[in-house]
Amino acid sequence: MSVFRSRKLYKNGDKKVISGVCAGVADHFNLHVDIVRVISVVALIFAPMVTGIAYLLATILLPEMTSIKRFTR
Repeated sequence: MSVFRSRKLYKNGDKKVISGVCAGVADHFNLHVDIVRVISVVALIFAPMVTGIAYLLATILLPEMTSIKRFTR
């Protein structure tokens, strides 16, 4: 059995502030969402064009994670 699981990267709409990209990245890498948000803000300060384009592309291209709560009655 492999140590690494195949997990897809999604936007997490349940914990979103803007579009859910940071929350999805935090879920994917099993990190706290605040750490990912701080890293994103620091990256935005030092490389605003690259970070902005990457965030915009992630917002457009990443699918929304469907919550289990939405499917249960």
